[in-house]
Amino acid sequence: MRENALAALHHEDSPKQVPMYDIRIDDYIIQTIMKTSFVDVPTEVACLRKLGFAMITAHPLNIGKTEFYDSKTGRGGYIDEWGREYVFINGMKFYAKGHLQEDDLDAKEWDPTVEARYKNVKEVVKKAEDLAVIGRVGGTFERALLAVGPEKFFKYIYDRPDFLSQLLERINNYWIEIGKMEIDLGVDAILLTDDLAYRSGPYLSPHHMAKFIWPTFKKRVNTLQKVPIILHTDGNINSLLDSIVDVGINGIHSLEPTAGMDIGEVKRQYGDKLVLLGNIDCGWLLTHGTEQEVIEVVKRTIAQAASGGGYFLSTSNGVHRGVKIANLLAMCRAGRKYGKYPIKI
Repeated sequence: MRENALAALHHEDSPKQVPMYDIRIDDYIIQTIMKTSFVDVPTEVACLRKLGFAMITAHPLNIGKTEFYDSKTGRGGYIDEWGREYVFINGMKFYAKGHLQEDDLDAKEWDPTVEARYKNVKEVVKKAEDLAVIGRVGGTFERALLAVGPEKFFKYIYDRPDFLSQLLERINNYWIEIGKMEIDLGVDAILLTDDLAYRSGPYLSPHHMAKFIWPTFKKRVNTLQKVPIILHTDGNINSLLDSIVDVGINGIHSLEPTAGMDIGEVKRQYGDKLVLLGNIDCGWLLTHGTEQEVIEVVKRTIAQAASGGGYFLSTSNGVHRGVKIANLLAMCRAGRKYGKYPIKI
């Protein structure tokens, strides 16, 4: 399985099978499939192998979070080292607001050398068996947006651009060091997660993307280009694809179909430049569709995107707990059946 993933990551046209992958599978899904109440790295690896996946994500860990409990609402949560506040509702985590202030910037360390950050990465690399490993690094835009809060972020673009540039640089330098360490630990690729768009299009104008975001991406790619770098972003990113190629990104995940991302068209225009991952709708199809509908979409997607290699069958975001397990299994069966090279659909 790893060989197929590596062939796709390096855009080789000789894999035996379309590899399958997802950024993360919810613990509830893993528990149900594996019939266990406990999820650790070996359990996750076993689940992915059972599904036929070819690659697993290794996650660096946040440290130093402050937990809280609100007796009035009955909700608990935490504020992490970046100032992002999250609350738990019905067992699921939701972003609440950002607490990072301008005066905090000099006081924050965000030390990428802390050994505890790499506990999961080390264990995944060690226990991945025949799965390729992709190491996650966070984004500059999304991390800054959530740290200060969306309202302040967009205000700072105009009122405090120097501070915003400093914040983005600090965040980017932190993630560069995380990525370098992950590569040294043995990951096969880097996954840069930064949601740049909504369903209607990018959050920032082309001018502000060029001023604030693309330089951080370019610096990141130049430093970490020993391995393929895959960008995860939701939303309609059609207008961003040229820039994504220009800064040196090697592949793109999630190609959200409900946001107007036509994987066939992306393949035609960028298939020789970008590895494509995703496009199987996890918002409606995998949660409410029938197994046959899932199979038909998988067949169509493979037919559109798999020829010539450079494609991973994957959902449009991740396998969240709302996904029907029967539909996930149908997706995987169809991927194994119709994803054999040469593609004959």
